[in-house]
Amino acid sequence: MATIRPAPDAELFGREAELALLRGAVHDGRGSEGTAILLTGEAGIGKTSLLQAVREMAGDGFRVLSTQGVRGTGSAGYEGLHALLAPVLSHRHNLPSRQRQALEVAFGITDGNPADRLITSIAAFGLLEDVAVLEPVLVLVEDLHWLDEPTAQIVGFLAARVRAARITLVATARADAVYPDWQPHFPEVVALGPLTDEEADELLRRRAPVLGRAERDVVLRQSRGNPLALTELAASPGTLEPTRFVGPSRVAMTRRLEQGFLAEVALLPEAAQRAALVAAAGEGSPYGEVLAAGAELGVGHDDFVVAERAGLLRQESDHYRLRHPLVGSALVESADSKALGEVHAALARATTDRTRAARHRAAAATGPDEAVAGALEEVAVAAARRGARAEAATAWHRAAELSAAPRDRARRLVQAAALAREAGAPALSAELVATALPLVGDEEALVVDLARVNWLLAGTFGKVGLSVPDFLATASGLPRVCDRVQMLVWAAVTCYMGQEPSPKIRRDVAAALAATTTCPGSRESVYKQIGLQLTDPSPHIEDVDAAIAVLTGQADESDRMLLVSLALAAEDAGDLTASEKVWTAGAELSRRTSKLGDEIIFVAGRGSVRVTSSSALERGLTDSEQALRMSDDLGLPVVGALAAANIARARSWRGETELAQQALDASLALSRDSAISRLLASQHWSEGVIAAHEGRFDAAVDALLQTRVDPVIGLWAGGELAEPAIRAQRPEAVESWLATAAGAVEKNGAPHLAMLVDRSRAMLGPAGAARAHFESALRHGERSGAHLEVARTRLYYGEWLRRERRLVEARAHLRAATQVFRSQSALALAERASRELRAAGGVDDRREGPRDATRELTGQELIVVRLAVQGLSNKEIADEIYLSHRTVQAHLHRAFVKLGINRRSQLAAALGDAA
Repeated sequence: MATIRPAPDAELFGREAELALLRGAVHDGRGSEGTAILLTGEAGIGKTSLLQAVREMAGDGFRVLSTQGVRGTGSAGYEGLHALLAPVLSHRHNLPSRQRQALEVAFGITDGNPADRLITSIAAFGLLEDVAVLEPVLVLVEDLHWLDEPTAQIVGFLAARVRAARITLVATARADAVYPDWQPHFPEVVALGPLTDEEADELLRRRAPVLGRAERDVVLRQSRGNPLALTELAASPGTLEPTRFVGPSRVAMTRRLEQGFLAEVALLPEAAQRAALVAAAGEGSPYGEVLAAGAELGVGHDDFVVAERAGLLRQESDHYRLRHPLVGSALVESADSKALGEVHAALARATTDRTRAARHRAAAATGPDEAVAGALEEVAVAAARRGARAEAATAWHRAAELSAAPRDRARRLVQAAALAREAGAPALSAELVATALPLVGDEEALVVDLARVNWLLAGTFGKVGLSVPDFLATASGLPRVCDRVQMLVWAAVTCYMGQEPSPKIRRDVAAALAATTTCPGSRESVYKQIGLQLTDPSPHIEDVDAAIAVLTGQADESDRMLLVSLALAAEDAGDLTASEKVWTAGAELSRRTSKLGDEIIFVAGRGSVRVTSSSALERGLTDSEQALRMSDDLGLPVVGALAAANIARARSWRGETELAQQALDASLALSRDSAISRLLASQHWSEGVIAAHEGRFDAAVDALLQTRVDPVIGLWAGGELAEPAIRAQRPEAVESWLATAAGAVEKNGAPHLAMLVDRSRAMLGPAGAARAHFESALRHGERSGAHLEVARTRLYYGEWLRRERRLVEARAHLRAATQVFRSQSALALAERASRELRAAGGVDDRREGPRDATRELTGQELIVVRLAVQGLSNKEIADEIYLSHRTVQAHLHRAFVKLGINRRSQLAAALGDAA
């Protein structure tokens, strides 16, 4: 039987609803509303035909940009993105500087630190936005499941944002469970199912009218409504299963289609079959390279033409494109290893591209080959330089497999593990660490490098490979003091993070650190101090600024992790000022080194400390809002949950109870069933503050008591207990906290905590001792810089003085408290203090003052407006807070409308004190 190939509309038969949806999307894209649609389904279901239909619908009215994933070719990173954006890359010069540089580094145009993928994603979106201002943009992404991982992630990012611009994005992806699920990223998903029995029968009648009834029944049964299968099975009757079979096909649809394609290939001359195999193995390679490789294998141009005429492949632009991806998989998987190796070797010799050559040489290798391993190592280094960490990890791993010497294999495995961890693949990283462990031997540099990866991985993935006793044992055998101290500090951090519960082992780590001699002021000395503080928070770091200078000097990733530990340890020790300073240094270091994920962790930590310290409630809220927004894009749900809990607390203090509850709900949704004690305690703290402000005092006490699940959070949150406990007539609930907090103050002398202790004693104790405790609390408070908590202390003191009829003194404290509450936008507390002030015979001059403009704006609008007030341009703001410059422009426009202004010069006045 002659080969039957589908007419252009064959696979669109029965897709009227899908075509209508796509037609509507194209229509909206011509106007002002973009959209993103993901077409999913099994192989052959019609995804590619629908994509082609969208292209035809757009006609000449759109700028069409497209890219395609290619099965099994590997990648040096961002290849798909380059194909997508190359036609409009000249517009990059209009992007903010950091975003432009991110694209240029990703594409190898310039050298520099590879940017976090989110920055590259924002740059890609900004580029498309700029093009869309000139003409509507249609983005077509075929086989998203096979795109290189960095490009696929960026497509997912774009899909969630194109609605704000004239950008219509349509992508296709397999629905198989073996592929990543991209559906959550797309606002609209169309799952293409099989044709109905009637539609399948009608399509088969049109495409293969000569088939007999018996053959038709078998084709219909075995195709199961798959349009491509209907055509291919009808064209290749030799692949049909016996007609007596009446159940579902015994062979998966993908395999069934591959068998059909192979049956067509088998009809070709041998040379044409080999030409098709060369085209399949070299899919995505330039046309000339494929022809050159074929010539080396004795295959001429005419043989490729025979395969073209058979409908297996076609020349498209500068490369061959197979009729369907399954043609390629069928050819490659059915070829014997010798023949396939010869093809890859020929393709490697035919190309001048070092990356493609290395990939083909690796595919052709049958055993250890140091030359090929070295070439792959170069590919890995280049991919990492562009920020394609997953691809770099894959190349390092394959290079390790091809390494002849155990030392080289171990070294490459360690690099693969490090890059896999950075790429967000902790399970793979842990597997590579386990493989490398028995190979590193006693080579000091490798031992230290592997331990570093192990330690960094354990921080997010849990215990892997080396345990704290392993760190101790390894450290004892290291001759260099710097390596020994570093190893012991990593052990101390692991203990501090709760991954080593044994008190004896923690004491052993502290003893080993104390016994290690270091030069005063040296890097090793600072490391040692940090390690000792982590094993026992009572000894403070002697010079926090010196420690920061050491940890930010070399921009090493392990140093950033130590900064996190140092910031938390300072908070544990009651030194919130030092903690904020360390969080800030870490954020600045991460920004400088383009480590956006780390930057957001530091920003979230700083936001929490700023709210807890109550020295800068607005700035703490701004940090937390930024961390929450970015955490979703960065895949950091725990960071987002912590930030949202912090937002809930800050908004509750501002009197925005509804927004506070929304933030707490968001935190709970992000954390799901997380068992992280710090997060759970933070959520209970916010819950308690909200309940107290709503007058649900019993609930507030219950929630605040639950913060003790984390001793540090529980210590600070306990300062909220006194008032709700008194109002709920449960003063005994504060006793345990008071004892613990008093002991901590005696140990660390923290003035902020001392203020909370004395204030609670004043509120709970006998009236005769209240004045002394309040005065003591204020003295400690003035040294702490905790402005909001000092104002709350004055409020409680003023209320007590008014009840004691000491009205003059009461008015002074209440007036001061009112002013601070207003400056911190804590309006509910300001109103309470104002009422007390008037009841004490005072006058509140600002009772009817101007509105708080910050309440008119969303958190993101407020951040943008504040930066605009500082004089930053839209592009500078975009780089500062990781938005496209047109998104910044949109935020400013909405802020202008809400504030009733029309010029930047009016912003500062419109914000008033809030600026």
